[in-house]
Amino acid sequence: MFKFSKKYNDFIPTSEERKVLAKSLRGVVNGSVLSKKEVVRELPFLVLLFVMAMVSIANGYYYMKTYREMVTLEKEVEELRIESLSLASDFMRMSKQSEVIKRIKEEKLNLEESLRPPYKIYLKDGK
Repeated sequence: MFKFSKKYNDFIPTSEERKVLAKSLRGVVNGSVLSKKEVVRELPFLVLLFVMAMVSIANGYYYMKTYREMVTLEKEVEELRIESLSLASDFMRMSKQSEVIKRIKEEKLNLEESLRPPYKIYLKDGK
């Protein structure tokens, strides 16, 4: 379908490219690349990149810590909400008139249930 007239040797480095690569690799290994003027001139930028990377990592750790605390607090709020509903239900049950009378009898208190309904007392002098 396609006919190529030349072979693609673009990905195979020549001997000169291999020498340059070996020289630059040697410079990185022995540390001489750090003493070059270009690297020294770009040092503030490299420091900025390093600081930004550290801030990014710290931000990630802070986010994860905050997220874990949030999940823990949400679980605690759910448990407290359930406990609150349970206590409110118990209180409503215990405050019913029949339950109050039953508890008075169980505790053997000297109290009696009033047979007359409550009534309002009005004063004549308007106070």
